[in-house]
Amino acid sequence: MPVITLFYGSFCHAEEVAEKIALNLGYEVIPDLVIMAEANRRFQIEESKLARAMAGKTSVFNKFTHEKERSLACLKVVVADRLKGDNLLFPGYLGQFIPRDISHVLRVCLIADLKYRTKLAIAAESLSEKEALKRIHKDDEARVLWVEQLFNKRDPWAPDLYDMVIPMDKNSVDAAVQLIAANLQKEVLQVTESSR
Repeated sequence: MPVITLFYGSFCHAEEVAEKIALNLGYEVIPDLVIMAEANRRFQIEESKLARAMAGKTSVFNKFTHEKERSLACLKVVVADRLKGDNLLFPGYLGQFIPRDISHVLRVCLIADLKYRTKLAIAAESLSEKEALKRIHKDDEARVLWVEQLFNKRDPWAPDLYDMVIPMDKNSVDAAVQLIAANLQKEVLQVTESSR
C-alpha cells in the first residue's frame, strides 16, 4: 500500500483522521515525535536540538556549528529508513522530507478556514477567541517557516505541494478518510520496484 503524508493546520481534525486511517486501513502512524526519539537514540542528538532545527529559525551560531543541518540530516535518515516499510502514515512536518520522485506517496493537506479553526480551538482548549486566534497564528507561522525552509514557498497550504488538499470545514473526518482511501487505490500510487 502507498505511504501517506499528512500535513495540517492546527484544529483541523488531523489526529482523528490519522487515527481512523490507522484503524480502518491498517496503517502504522509514525508521528514526528517518534522520528525525533529514534534520531535521538541513533545519533545522540538531543530532542530539543532536533525540535529547534524544525522550528525554521536558524541560530546565529549555526554557521559555525552546522547544528541545524546535522539535525535535519539525522531526521531525514530516520524517515528514509522508515520508508522501507508499507502502510505508513507520516502525520506532521517530517513526511515532507520524502522526495517528490518517490511515486507511491499520497501527500495530503488538511486545512480549514480561520473561523472554523477558531471555533474548534475555543471548544477543545477552553480558550478565549483572542487566545485561540493567537495560538492558530503562531502554529501557522511555524508551518510557514518549515515550508519556506524546505520548498522556498511562503504558503504552507499551496495545492502544488500536495496530491490532495481537504478542507475540513467542508468535510467530516469520515469523509476525509474516505477520500484518502479512494485515492490510495489509484494505479499511479501503487508501489513498484523503481518507486521503492
